[in-house]
Amino acid sequence: MRIETVLADVAAQPLAEVVPQADLVWAASMVHHLPDQQAGIDGLASALKPGGVLAVAEGGLELQTLPWDLGVGAPGLERRLLAAREQWFGEMRAGMEGSVRMPYGWTTALSRAGLREIGSFSALVEHPAPTTETVRRFVVRHVARLVEALEERISDDDREAARRLLDSEGAGYLGDRDDLYVLGTRTVHTGRR
Repeated sequence: MRIETVLADVAAQPLAEVVPQADLVWAASMVHHLPDQQAGIDGLASALKPGGVLAVAEGGLELQTLPWDLGVGAPGLERRLLAAREQWFGEMRAGMEGSVRMPYGWTTALSRAGLREIGSFSALVEHPAPTTETVRRFVVRHVARLVEALEERISDDDREAARRLLDSEGAGYLGDRDDLYVLGTRTVHTGRR
């Protein structure tokens, strides 16, 4: 088997113009970064053989990892972080050059691309508490990335709470807790040419 890398803007050029037709086109967490998401779906679908499937992994339920009250800062830190990220995402989409709203869901986008047998399924991501060292490390990195990306969007109090929670030498360090968890879903939307 030979694998080749192709750099293409699927919203500007049909994928069929740069790759051979495929039985499966898999697009995970990338279409939402395109200014025109429908054009991106159309471009991805263009590369399908007759009977081929486009699978678009977008959406699902946001990953949650923290107890509501951590004993550091105000309760509900993770929900505020996720709300700040949601606001950032809306502003990022609105500020993209050539941004086109897609006021309908992914399955409608697949249908508008001419696909049939449209469907969706979700996969549960679940690592319940009490947790393992691997999950604790993941949660610490996950929270650190959120805080770093959203630092200017959160309150001084939440910034201070996050600093304390991420300080591996401090009494409130997240990595020392056994009540962290990982819970969310990943949704995949599919359509057949």
